[in-house]
Amino acid sequence: MNMRNTIIISIFALLGLVACQEEIRQVPMAQAVTGLEVSDSTASSVTLKWTAGENTEYVRISYSRAGEQETSLEEKITKETYTVEGLTYVKDSPYEFTVVSYNSDDIAGGSAKVESNVVMPARDIPAVTFLNATNV
Repeated sequence: MNMRNTIIISIFALLGLVACQEEIRQVPMAQAVTGLEVSDSTASSVTLKWTAGENTEYVRISYSRAGEQETSLEEKITKETYTVEGLTYVKDSPYEFTVVSYNSDDIAGGSAKVESNVVMPARDIPAVTFLNATNV
């Protein structure tokens, strides 16, 4: 198990005397999510699904396209599925989604990535009417 040492140092003054207290504790690192995949895609959203890694309290999601600035969701996500909305279709330009695990001390641990594009929007196609030809 990956562990990270956290050192807490408290310094306080009492009647002109300075005292120092030190606490060292082991904090288990959050392991990366596994099985990250796209479970659904629409013309404006992608639903991600994963299995949380060991010691994961929550995850954060970020995404971007090549050449574009990364967008990070502020939300702490505690479930194992999430729908990212407000996306747009661009041919041959998929999004890259990153899911980062955090432990109970808000320390980032492992991460996983997956690529996906949204579904090409449906075009309005006029209805085709078939006529029966008789006595031709």
